[in-house]
Amino acid sequence: MVAPTILATIAAAGLTVTADGDRLTVRPKDRITPEVRDLIRARKAELLALLAEPPATADADDDWDERAAIAEHDAGLPRSTAETVADACHPLQHGAEPANWREWFDAEVAARIPAMGMAAAERRAWGIAMDLWHRRHGVKPTPHRCAGCGGRLDGTRVFMLPDGAPVHDGDRFLRCLGVYGRRWRSQAAAALTALGIAEPEGITADR
Repeated sequence: MVAPTILATIAAAGLTVTADGDRLTVRPKDRITPEVRDLIRARKAELLALLAEPPATADADDDWDERAAIAEHDAGLPRSTAETVADACHPLQHGAEPANWREWFDAEVAARIPAMGMAAAERRAWGIAMDLWHRRHGVKPTPHRCAGCGGRLDGTRVFMLPDGAPVHDGDRFLRCLGVYGRRWRSQAAAALTALGIAEPEGITADR
């Protein structure tokens, strides 16, 4: 079991691990089981190394968090909805599709736990997984048709989304964006669930 997976296992048990020099602190202490204690002692060096280094995803996650904060405070959106908006701005994923989506998802979550905590790491990884599935398997947009309402775009203001889908701009933007977003995210969520990835709590209502 590699260190990120160990960290995810510990977090799933409701525990938080932090590093201070060469010491590990686990809280709350009354929830530490003998099995978890033995696991931490056996892999202490690996856990210290993982917690001491910022994750490779730090820059992208900081950008995502900033986008979510802007949507939350400037647009007055609930935090979970603001995170959905930030997900839509995630850059296109490159490389091969995961051979095992569940293992890939667990690794994405584990890499973010030290900086974000379990709940936020799961939401972040879920958004990336949704975006990745959608851009590889989602329905491709129809030229000259709004991806939201389906109306023609001839002679109207158009906003091109990061995935290449066009929607009406101006007064109709938010409505068309919302319709399109709910449609593709529902499709992606169903596909990810079938692949063995459980949707994090607090996501469904905002789709």
